[in-house]
Amino acid sequence: MQTSTRLATLLAGVLSFLAAVAGAQPATGSISGRVQNIATSQYLVSARLSVKGTALNALTDNFGAYRLDGVPAGNVVVEVFYSGLDPQQAEVAVAA
Repeated sequence: MQTSTRLATLLAGVLSFLAAVAGAQPATGSISGRVQNIATSQYLVSARLSVKGTALNALTDNFGAYRLDGVPAGNVVVEVFYSGLDPQQAEVAVAA
């Protein structure tokens, strides 16, 4: 009886630990805004944005707006690509 009680207590502790580990997610945030050609003041439609070092990508809509979700918290570099223009980069601080 005492062995089964210890086993049940140990099992409950392991399950609690696994649940805590499974529930722990890295801190992330979002980046949103609009992409504009400074020379012409036009918003860029279908510009591609990516977070350097991740697989996160977004395209701007008909108003140059975009949103990137699941961005790792901290300082990240956002890259912007648009046909006919030089790629641009900006460092952004992301809060969780």
